[in-house]
This record gives sequence, C-alpha cells and structure tokens, in this order.
Amino acid sequence: MEGFTLMEAQPGCLTLGVARLKGDEELARRVRERFSAVDGIRAVWADAVEGTVRVEYDRERLRSWSSLWALKSAFQDLFPEVDSLALASWLGPHLT
Repeated sequence: MEGFTLMEAQPGCLTLGVARLKGDEELARRVRERFSAVDGIRAVWADAVEGTVRVEYDRERLRSWSSLWALKSAFQDLFPEVDSLALASWLGPHLT
C-alpha cells in the first residue's frame, strides 16, 4: 500500500511504517490520540523520528462493527489521501 509498509505482524500487535509520519510530531500525536480512542486498541506508539506506528489490540473487540467504523474514520481523518477501504483490505489479513 503506497505510503505504508507492514513492518511486523504478531497476534494482537501490528507495526507499520508510515511515510507521512516521518518528521511530523503533530501527526504522531494525533495518531496516538485517535487510535487510542478506538475500542479494542490497547496501546499505540507513533514515532515521528522513525515514521512508525505500533498498535497493540484485542482482536475480538477490534472486529466489532463500531470499532472497525471508528478505525476507518480515524484513518480517513488522519490520512485523507489514502483509500481507507483499500487500506482495510490490505491490513485485514494481518490483524490476527
């Protein structure tokens, strides 16, 4: 997915490289804030120096309709240039 790199996928944990995040501490703060508010996400680290986002999550809770909708909304707000449905399709198989 252009602008995103899957760096690590473990059960309940996903790390992405996010090109737009590198050097943008304000965006990193907003990512932490928005993703932390999604039911099922336990912890979020967003590193503007490295350009990475690490998310720890509860797989069952994150799969609820309301959580998926909140996650889609967060991606749309934070990365409006990205097709959030295409991103969800790309990430889906890795959310184990």
